[in-house]
Amino acid sequence: MNRLIPIKENLKSMEDQALEYFYELENRGFFHLTGHFTGVYVMHDLMHDVCQSLKGDECYFQEDEAFATIPPNVHHMSVCHTNLLNAENLIKLPNLEKLHTLFVIPHDYGIGDISWEFPIAFESLCNKFKSIRRLSLPYCDIKEIPENIGNLKYLQYLDISNNSELKKLPNSFCNLYDLEFLDMHDCSEFGSDGFPSCCDKLRGLKYFMPPDHVATSLKQIPVLSKTMQLHNLIYKVENDGENKIENLKLLEGIRGFLVIKGLENVSSKTAAEEAGLNKQELLDVLSLYWDHSGLENNEIHMEVLDGLCPHSNLEELKIHYYNGSDFKPRWMRNNDLPKLKSVMFDSCWNKTVSQLPCSITEIKIDWCRELESLVDCLQPNLLPKLKFIEIDRCTKLKSLPVESFFKFLSLEKLQIRKCRRLTCPIMSLPPSIKYLYLDDCGELDKSIPSCLRNLTSLEDLRIWNCPNVVSIPNEVMANLQSLRRLDVEKCEKLVSLGDEEFLQSIDFYIYKCPKRQITWGGNPIGRQLSAGARAAAAAPSSSDHLQLQMELIEKASTSDDPSSSNPRNRKADARN
Repeated sequence: MNRLIPIKENLKSMEDQALEYFYELENRGFFHLTGHFTGVYVMHDLMHDVCQSLKGDECYFQEDEAFATIPPNVHHMSVCHTNLLNAENLIKLPNLEKLHTLFVIPHDYGIGDISWEFPIAFESLCNKFKSIRRLSLPYCDIKEIPENIGNLKYLQYLDISNNSELKKLPNSFCNLYDLEFLDMHDCSEFGSDGFPSCCDKLRGLKYFMPPDHVATSLKQIPVLSKTMQLHNLIYKVENDGENKIENLKLLEGIRGFLVIKGLENVSSKTAAEEAGLNKQELLDVLSLYWDHSGLENNEIHMEVLDGLCPHSNLEELKIHYYNGSDFKPRWMRNNDLPKLKSVMFDSCWNKTVSQLPCSITEIKIDWCRELESLVDCLQPNLLPKLKFIEIDRCTKLKSLPVESFFKFLSLEKLQIRKCRRLTCPIMSLPPSIKYLYLDDCGELDKSIPSCLRNLTSLEDLRIWNCPNVVSIPNEVMANLQSLRRLDVEKCEKLVSLGDEEFLQSIDFYIYKCPKRQITWGGNPIGRQLSAGARAAAAAPSSSDHLQLQMELIEKASTSDDPSSSNPRNRKADARN
């Protein structure tokens, strides 16, 4: 292979080299992503035919044929199709002494009737295929791993992911001394004490993806090796014992996401620095959690955050329940994270957010109840690549530089909800906006309709609880050339909203706007109009049926009275 594709010198591991080879083969048309499942690749038909002609008896794909036709010298076998995936057929598999690989592939990720007898079949497989190296059993409804799995002395690769009822591993699991790859993600019932205490015997393990929800203790991680790659780890910090923050430096190979909980137990910046997050070069997403019960600002949190400097390869950062008065770690101000794309603040208590890296494309802020200003942060010259802004439930937020938002030339989504203390100038938006959602946002609603002018890319417009919105003139609505959905709710002063010709061309919903007068065919028909009534009116008909349609529309309009039924249910029905 390296004669065709040169090895890049900067790749440290064989895994990285193999991944680079795979992507190169993808670029050359050997594989391509399927549109049905995320991360699933398929092979081109012609390439598949070539592989089929070369494989001989070493590779076997069981689909619709009988199990009895399996070649006795097969080395690698995949079993697919729900009609064959049952315990009886798996138990009847012959003793294949040379079988090294068995992949059970559920059709469309649905197993059919394999689940209720699969423990028996699993035990039979462990007795028959003692030379197996690679075993993949995702989505098999495995509830229990049999004790005789310890018979698989040569097993190197084991995928038991997406078995939601699996709760623990047997002690015999520790006999898999050659195991290098273990994938257990999405085993949602797996307990925090589900790993056997003898897991430190698995010294060959290099790749480990633990259950996503389990806060892992260092005692539970099979082996503390700098060569091991951990995927998607949840780590709970303790004051003493194995799970001190500084012990994270023992786990340098973490890939995917790392969630660190219990950061209120970290007492100093020095201790945080000893965690060695700046060496986690394979990490994509970092989530930091403090205790959510504390209400006072804690300056220690600012020091700890400053010490948790991630590697420059980080792409996404999430901050939860942070109690510092400001968010200004030095590694943010110095632009040390050139690849960072997304920042999220959830239920934090900081009053301001200082400068963020210029690479940011997405900002999400939810329920930061002490946040007062984002003027220093949301500046177009500082964040030239910004595409998404979501600000929800920041009840003390007063200042946003909305007059400069038109300079965010890549901005596609703007959502501001439940920020009722906002006092800001008239907002100006760029034509790149595709989604705009304003809900109970203080004086910001005074920007409507002027902020809607020239939004030629806008596809989805939602205006809720905006008491200062009086009208959106026809000429403004007519310029929204890409609009597909309009949702206006509880705007008590709204009088006019486009004309009937424009509204007929989109999916719209208007609710609890008592002054809004809707006309159809030049005639006033009421104050509310549901999508069902609009569809009835839009249907072709003769003039003889016009009066009947008008009656149906008016009836539908009056039925929007809140006392008649649940408005949310009507809304869902109307949109469906």
